[in-house]
Amino acid sequence: MGKRLKRSISKKLLCFSTAIVMLAVILVPSLPANAITTKTKECIELYYGGTISRSVNTSQLQYNLATKTLTLKGGNYHCFECCFLRSNVKGLRIYLEKDVTIYDGYLSLSGDTTITGPGKLTIVPSSEYTVLPMAIGVDPGCKLTIEYANVDVSASSYLSEIFGSRAICGGLDSQLVIRDSNLHAKGEKGAISIFERGIMLSFCNVTSPLVVKKIKGSFYESNGKNPAKEITIKSLTKINEVRKR
Repeated sequence: MGKRLKRSISKKLLCFSTAIVMLAVILVPSLPANAITTKTKECIELYYGGTISRSVNTSQLQYNLATKTLTLKGGNYHCFECCFLRSNVKGLRIYLEKDVTIYDGYLSLSGDTTITGPGKLTIVPSSEYTVLPMAIGVDPGCKLTIEYANVDVSASSYLSEIFGSRAICGGLDSQLVIRDSNLHAKGEKGAISIFERGIMLSFCNVTSPLVVKKIKGSFYESNGKNPAKEITIKSLTKINEVRKR
C-alpha cells in the first residue's frame, strides 16, 4: 500500500512538473531559429545573412571584425514579426551606408551599440495587424548611442495591451544617448522607455510633444503620468555637413 501511495505521489509530481514546463513554453515567446544561443562568443545574427562572427562582405552588408563595424548597404527587408538583427557584440557600430527599411522586424542589442551613418533607418509594421512589440530593444546594463543619424521607428499598436508596444526600450541600468540626430519613435505603451541609467540628448532637442518629462529613463507627457506615445527629436546642426568633416 505504501509503495502504491509513493508511486501515486511521484506520478502526480511528475504530471505537475510537466504541466509547469509546458505552461512556461507557451508563455515565453519562442526565439527565431537563428537566435543567439550563447553569450560566450560575440556574434551577430541577421534575419538576412545568418550568423556573423568574422569579417564578411556581401552585396547587402559588410562586417569588419577588427573595428566591430556592421555596414548596412541599404534596401528593404521583410522579417515577418521576427528579429532582424540580434547582437551581443560589445562596442558594435551599425553604419547606415544607405536607407534601410525593416518591415515587421526589430533589433535586439545585448552589448553597447552605436547607430550612425548617412542613410536613414526605418523600422515599421507593414499592416495594422502586425504584432511588433518593439522596434529596438536594449538589454539591461547596455548603452545605445544614436549619433549623426536619421532614425524612424515604430512598434505596432495591435494587441499592445498584451505585448506592450514600446518603440525603443531599455532595461535595468541601460542608457540611451542621442547625439546630433533626427529621431522619430512611436509606441502605444511608450515611444522611449525604461532606460534607468538615463536618456541624454546632445546637440538635439525634443520638438514634439512640446512639453515632455524624463522620469526614470522614460519620456512622459507633460502631466508626468502618461508615457509619451510619440516622440520627435531634431538635430540642432545640419547633419549632412557634420558627416563630411
